[in-house]
Amino acid sequence: MIQTSLVYTDLSANHKMWTQGRLDPATGHLEANTRTATFTWFGGYTGGVQLALLDTQNFIIYRTQAHRFGVDGTLIGRSDRTDVWDEWIPTAIAGRAATMQVFHFWSPNWTGNLNQWLSIGSTIAQAIAGVVATFGAKAGTGK
Repeated sequence: MIQTSLVYTDLSANHKMWTQGRLDPATGHLEANTRTATFTWFGGYTGGVQLALLDTQNFIIYRTQAHRFGVDGTLIGRSDRTDVWDEWIPTAIAGRAATMQVFHFWSPNWTGNLNQWLSIGSTIAQAIAGVVATFGAKAGTGK
């Protein structure tokens, strides 16, 4: 069994990630758990994690897919989460692995973020139109 220690990364802006992984070289089954957290009131973010397998010469011989996890600010919603994820590595590669390294990084979802802001903007625009219509009608009647 090849294991990483618990790797902690401060991504700045009070956004943090922790990951620990283990690989069974005989089967190629890699399992990891990743904690993603923010300690800001309104500042959510999306972070990513990848594990790299290294051979005895410290060359990267395999990288997992990038796994993305998002959290909301502490006053908005879920600001701390832990996810368990796994991948199957070809046994020919897994058998050559000597160590693993964890990489955490910012992983924004620009399309998802844009759609969320457009949705919020549309809702706000509808609310403003309703207020304007209500007060506009009253303004014309002198009441």
